[in-house]
Amino acid sequence: MSAVLQLHQPGLLAPTTTDPLSLLTDSQRDEAMRIEALIMPAIKKVRGGLSVRAASDWLWKVHKCELQCSQSTARRWLYAYFQEGGLIALAPKYTGRVRKDGGWEARALYYRRLPSCASYATIAGWLVDDDGFDPADATPSRVQRYLESLPKDQTDFHGDRVGHHFRRLNLTPKKIRDRFVVPVGMLYQGDGHSLHYYVRHPNTGRHCTPELTPWMDIGSRYITGFFLGYSESAVQTLYSLSDALRTHNHVPALLHVDPGSGFKNKAMCDAVAGFAPRIGAEMMTALAGNAPGKGDIEGFFRWFEERHGKKQSSYKGKEVAQEFLRNLEKRIERGDMYVPYWDEALEGIRAYITRYNEKNQENLGGVSPAKLWERLERSELHIPANVLVRPREIRVARSYDVAIFNRVYRAAELKAYEGLQVQVEYDLHNDAVVWLYDVKGRFIAQAVKVKDTPFLSQSRIEDLAIKQRDAAIGRLERKAEIIRANHNRPITAASMVDQLEGNAPTELPYQAPARGQPSRPAEIIDMDAVRAEIRESERAAENPAQRFGRWLSLRACIQAGEQLGQDDQEWFQIYGTSAECLGHLDVYEAFGTVPGLANAKGSAPTEPSASTSEITWES
Repeated sequence: MSAVLQLHQPGLLAPTTTDPLSLLTDSQRDEAMRIEALIMPAIKKVRGGLSVRAASDWLWKVHKCELQCSQSTARRWLYAYFQEGGLIALAPKYTGRVRKDGGWEARALYYRRLPSCASYATIAGWLVDDDGFDPADATPSRVQRYLESLPKDQTDFHGDRVGHHFRRLNLTPKKIRDRFVVPVGMLYQGDGHSLHYYVRHPNTGRHCTPELTPWMDIGSRYITGFFLGYSESAVQTLYSLSDALRTHNHVPALLHVDPGSGFKNKAMCDAVAGFAPRIGAEMMTALAGNAPGKGDIEGFFRWFEERHGKKQSSYKGKEVAQEFLRNLEKRIERGDMYVPYWDEALEGIRAYITRYNEKNQENLGGVSPAKLWERLERSELHIPANVLVRPREIRVARSYDVAIFNRVYRAAELKAYEGLQVQVEYDLHNDAVVWLYDVKGRFIAQAVKVKDTPFLSQSRIEDLAIKQRDAAIGRLERKAEIIRANHNRPITAASMVDQLEGNAPTELPYQAPARGQPSRPAEIIDMDAVRAEIRESERAAENPAQRFGRWLSLRACIQAGEQLGQDDQEWFQIYGTSAECLGHLDVYEAFGTVPGLANAKGSAPTEPSASTSEITWES
């Protein structure tokens, strides 16, 4: 491996010129020119007809002090100049010492390509400690010199180290596209961007991070429309795109988006009912994870945060020091930091976009995007504005009905479409009616809702919000279950004392007293007393459910005919007459359990032992 991966690999760096002097290093070229200047008088003599040997002898006699070399060296320089190619023959040809393989090179290269990005010293340590190589040979300096002599695409920028997908998108030659050949209004580029500053939620008033979805015309860099929502989704994409279409009454030929679920979905891309085919636009999807592929809109996001986001007091970008980020949310909750309201944030974004569109840009030839946008040759919408944001879904007609989103709609005209697919167009804000079309887009009828599902909202927007809320609650409940499972059987102090009792003697070994001190017997530790003291402290920390669980366990032992200890017997009788026990007992007999009790009704309680207090109940 080490013999293959040398610095100058055949074909790795192909020369781009045929001039031999360009292949020399700077030091080789400087040395060749210095020697040429020294022997130039002899070169002129040879060109005048004198032989090379006679010219070298003359040079040695006349310019001996200037040469500072032997006569044979001067003669060799002169012969090389005329017989081997002029100035290129005078360049030093030192190749240096040939490196010897130590056997660890292939393993060092493997470690260097790991995604963990280990340092050279760490790699040298692995070679010595784990692989058993000689520490005098595999030193950090030698490992570093060898790895740095290799091509970077074989070490630091290899696909195994940085990721093959990242390397293909960022470290290989890119296609340079000329955006100025794209006519104004032909191509819209859209993407979602989570703001780098907090905004107050319009419903809860708490701070949140909204999602901005703008659309940019590539031919003019003009922002044609945008929408500010809670998260990237198909609904937000429809809103932002409809804003761009309706504001300028223009339909682009192409929509360039990323492959995320908010853009590439049936509501947008379906060949029959998709929003893009309905308006007559073609979807063009970028490669996954390839931000430079949508560099225009990504560049807008970069300067949006630089010029507008960083001005906000609630900015939380990666440039902010960790000291401020750790206390940011607490400062917001205390009211020490101002968080803009939703309407304020929306107006601020709209004002920035207006300034952006009207500002002259050097990469646009010194004109503004708004000036270029005036060249638009408008392709007007053929869909009425009031139905622009009505998504469509494909459904099958059954018994004059179509079912969509747990709702049933009926129309008499569906009798001619029994068992056939139809397009159902619905309003995101009103679910009272839907509009029916055949697969060719011809209007059939308007269907009315005839069936409601219990607890069903009147808006599909509310349905999506409820679904998002339930998912968040479910994630929190799963975390709570993990916490309960981790604390289901805690380690008690009594159990630790029992383990120590089984491994350590209960009596201390006798030690001879020092001279002048009276001897005394070794101190004896009463483990039963220690266990009783711990038991009492644990009982004092029990909650009502744990105390009732222990009472149930003792009752089961009595019913089984087992003999209880005196302490347990007295506690059982006293607690059994308390109001707390009687109240829990009524709930237990009625429902089979009480809140916070681990054992259900009818299940076998924990087997009591001499130390009944060690039974652990779930809090």
